Amino acid sequence: MNTWEPMREHVNSWRANSQTYQSNVASLLEVFDYAEEWGLDPACAESISRSNLREIIHEAKKAIRRGLPERLKELFQQAAEMKTTDLRLWLRGEERDIIMVEKVPFGATSHYVVRLTKKQLRRVEKATELTHIFVRK
Repeated sequence: MNTWEPMREHVNSWRANSQTYQSNVASLLEVFDYAEEWGLDPACAESISRSNLREIIHEAKKAIRRGLPERLKELFQQAAEMKTTDLRLWLRGEERDIIMVEKVPFGATSHYVVRLTKKQLRRVEKATELTHIFVRK
C-alpha cells in the first residue's frame, strides 16, 4: 500500500501563521487520511500546487462525507493537470465567456471594437471601476 506521508510532510512544511492556513493544513491532512484509507495512489497528488490543493478542500470534504473515493481521485487528477483559474471554473461548473474583438481601420490607424453582452459589460465595468471610466455613445 502506498503511503501519503510525503504529502503530509509537504503540507506540514507550509509556513503560515494565519488561522485560514492552519485550517487548510488540518483539512488537507484529513483528506489525505481518507485517501490513504480508501487506497488511492498518492502519485495522483504529488504534482499539485499549493493553491490547487487549497482550492479542492471543500469539494474533497464533500466527497468524503458522501463516501465517494472516485470523486476524490478525480479532484486530485484535475488539480494536478489544471491551472488554478481553470480548476476554479471546473469546480464551479462554469466556462469562460468569449469576448469578440474586431480591428477597425480608422484613417492611418486602427481601433478595436469589443462586442459584449450586457452581462459581460457589467462584469467588465465592475472589475475595472477603479481604473476606467466607460463612455457610452
